[in-house]
Amino acid sequence: MRVCPDCDRRGADEICPECGTRTLIEAPSDPGIDPLIGRAFENRYRLDALIGRGGMGAVYKATQITMNKVVAVKVLKPELAASTEAAKRFHREARAASALSHPHTIRVIDFGQTPERELYLAMEFLDGRPLAEVMSAEGRLPLDRTLKIAAEIASSLVEAHERGLVHRDLKPENVILQDVANDPDFVKVLDFGIAKFLTGSSGDSAVTRTGAVIGTPQYMAPEQARASRALTTASDVYSLGVVMYEMLSGLTPFTGDSPVDVLMAHVTDPAPPLPSDLDVPDDVRALVARLLAKEPEHRPSAAEVARECEAIRERERALSFLATAGARTAAVGEPSTPTPPTGGPPDGGTESVELELPRSRGRSALFVLAGGLMLVTAAVLLAVWLTHDVPPPETAAARPVTPEPAAAAPAAPEPAAASPASPEATPPTPAPSPAPSPAPKPASTPTVETPAPAVATPKASEPAPKAAPARVKGPKPTAPATRSAVPERTPAVW
Repeated sequence: MRVCPDCDRRGADEICPECGTRTLIEAPSDPGIDPLIGRAFENRYRLDALIGRGGMGAVYKATQITMNKVVAVKVLKPELAASTEAAKRFHREARAASALSHPHTIRVIDFGQTPERELYLAMEFLDGRPLAEVMSAEGRLPLDRTLKIAAEIASSLVEAHERGLVHRDLKPENVILQDVANDPDFVKVLDFGIAKFLTGSSGDSAVTRTGAVIGTPQYMAPEQARASRALTTASDVYSLGVVMYEMLSGLTPFTGDSPVDVLMAHVTDPAPPLPSDLDVPDDVRALVARLLAKEPEHRPSAAEVARECEAIRERERALSFLATAGARTAAVGEPSTPTPPTGGPPDGGTESVELELPRSRGRSALFVLAGGLMLVTAAVLLAVWLTHDVPPPETAAARPVTPEPAAAAPAAPEPAAASPASPEATPPTPAPSPAPSPAPKPASTPTVETPAPAVATPKASEPAPKAAPARVKGPKPTAPATRSAVPERTPAVW
């Protein structure tokens, strides 16, 4: 809150609207009240509430006055803002951070300095939970969730490293998990405001004050703990390895009684492997060990970490799916024969599957039986069709033996005598009845030489004798001796 020294008017305006006098920041009556709450920086951002404090300053929930939009404003500590060195570092790194546009990196909207020499950085407001808070509440995270979060952090670092930025303070407090598009763990990496810009436009000692340690001891790389000037993007990869180690095990790899002890452990002690009781694949253990390598050149790049985490995650999800499907298949295929339930309903869908198995086998048996019957019927019909023209033995034996005279053979070549016998010749038909027929009467019309006896078919009133037609194809071959008892069937002329 500000107060006008002339008219004692209170408000958020830096210039009193009544008398035009520059207002002063009113000292809070309660020491617990933040004096920045309610102030408007350059009439653009009004600070509404305190979100949290960090090593470089405090973060406030604010309102962008011109757009009436909720934003986050980070204000540098007063003691750092009073230094020209700190102001240079702040402006330099704010420009670099505002160039980042990766979806998993917080977006910087604006930065500036108030007339009171307060440095601030306006960013998008994130409605989520810090990763540190999630791990404190839930403990160790599952493998799939750990790999997803690590891959998204690494993908955010890829863009920053390509632009020459090193985060220098990557830790769970600077990772926010948002619920975006049904993704409850959408990562946003914060606080690139203390990053080191690696363009070499000015000396590092003038900006970072060589020898000063900036970062959190539990997550600092060995070269960063030694305050080395050879700080590279591999330092962020080491910090990511510490974060992955903590997500999987619930503990940081190095601890100590004081921050100095922790820093010395990073420098001198070998990185401990993940606990053996954790259900973690070997390649994940190997990846974490590579991230925690003492030498920067032995660590993978952020892009390699992102690819490996995604590949391992996809493989583990596929294996989990196949294992689940195999377990379900084994559970369904265990009972060889269905048994009636003795108690309550069986678990899951086992009951419906067991009831359907006999029904399926019954249908198959019916199909086989029907097919067999059809084959048998077809075989019977085929046999009847092949044998229906052959007379039975008893019928052939009962028919009278009528020898055919041999003199009829030479009469066949004369076709003239056959014409008067019947003006319209009909095709020969066999005798319909096997019973003996009455003796044939002589035909009324003359025949060629000796007439052949014909088998007459009796009519309703009186049988009519028919004369045998003349043969035109020459003499008929004599039947073999074995067929002498069965006479040949002679066509009749109607």
